[in-house]
Amino acid sequence: MKCFTSELIEILRGSTNMRDIGIRGDCVYAIYTTPSQQDLHNLYLRACCCNTYIKMLNKLLLKYALPNFKVGIGLGASETLVIKAGRKDVGINDKVWIGDSVIDASNFAPIANKCGFGDIVMSEVFYNNLSNIEDNVKIFFDKKYSE
Repeated sequence: MKCFTSELIEILRGSTNMRDIGIRGDCVYAIYTTPSQQDLHNLYLRACCCNTYIKMLNKLLLKYALPNFKVGIGLGASETLVIKAGRKDVGINDKVWIGDSVIDASNFAPIANKCGFGDIVMSEVFYNNLSNIEDNVKIFFDKKYSE
């Protein structure tokens, strides 16, 4: 598991737009600034690289009769606020990210690769901005709506 998360972190780290990266339980997350549609496109490509890595790893695990990983990737995009929380004198002084993008991504990751959804699930805002610069994105994704 350590090797798996280390490789994902290396894929996610390679951007000047990265603002935070971390591990929560069995989840790896990253937060980026995306001021342009091209930045969203680059983030989408990074998610595709993570997905490809997982598929390659699963092929190797299958070859050696080891259990596979079932992973879902959630992508969200919106205006997001960052605040400092905690107290310096007790050593807890972390950034907290507040916004729909964080909520969307964290809600989409658990349903991705399950319930008829593909490996990557993205918010409507992410999808619409991505499809504005890459017309063939619609080939790879089905549009589904949540209530």
